[in-house]
Amino acid sequence: MLQAPPWPQKGLPLYYFAERHFFFAALGIVVMLGASTLQPATLRRLSLAILLVALGLMVWTIVGGPEIKGARRWVHLAGHSLQPSEIGKPALIVLVAWLFSERTKRSDVPAIPIAITLAVLFCGLLVVQPDVGQTILVATVWGALFVLSGQPLRYAAWFLPFGMVSFAGAWFAFPHVRSRVERFLDPFGRHLQTDRAIQSFAEGGLFGRGPGEGTIKTSFARCPHRFHVCRHWRGIRRCGMPCPARVTGVLAGRALRFAWHEPDAFARLAVIGLALLIVLQAAINMGVNVGLLPPRV
Repeated sequence: MLQAPPWPQKGLPLYYFAERHFFFAALGIVVMLGASTLQPATLRRLSLAILLVALGLMVWTIVGGPEIKGARRWVHLAGHSLQPSEIGKPALIVLVAWLFSERTKRSDVPAIPIAITLAVLFCGLLVVQPDVGQTILVATVWGALFVLSGQPLRYAAWFLPFGMVSFAGAWFAFPHVRSRVERFLDPFGRHLQTDRAIQSFAEGGLFGRGPGEGTIKTSFARCPHRFHVCRHWRGIRRCGMPCPARVTGVLAGRALRFAWHEPDAFARLAVIGLALLIVLQAAINMGVNVGLLPPRV
């Protein structure tokens, strides 16, 4: 029997999440088409402006933003919630790619200190929110661009010990990080998100239960709009792991193909960095979804 989804239980309109996804999808397409028409110099200036705005909003969220589930990461604009770090990440990557490319052309430009300063400032604000998972993601992409841009590898040798010290600091500073990693490593431990992912696979089967059917949407009422519900309704064949993995692989392949034939260092590094940002985020989400990685910290 077709049942109404439990959004109203959360005080939200019936089509809240559908309207939200359509709005941001349309906005994303407009931004994508608009960015594709910009010259590199204009893109760099726009990225700098976006990064400054994002940093300002991140400071505002920490000082006076709403606390949701123990973190201050969101601002409310025009009836929608927004994470400033999400618009700041691609801007940061573009600027870092430009700085690293300039470093290979002009030794008099303090590109490395500026790139380090931007990364430390951005990641520092993420840690304060706290958002340790996004901090790890941004630091990983930054480190990859550092190596791929041809910077001295003797400096890159410090990445591993620095990462280990940072993780140890997060382990002791944030109890939720320690708790989630320990539950992930415990073979007999259980976690709600992983349990729901496995349940959606088992109950949805190959073809799914059909829109509105099943029990996932009501038993997972805390976040009923997540991917578990879609997979439960549509099944593994149409909404399982092969689909997002395939899309992510195509994106990575197209980006690498473009970078291979692109002579300009800035464009090459920017494309690789943005692709890594998307691919790693997707890989983390898929890994968490099936229990291969600990839940986001």
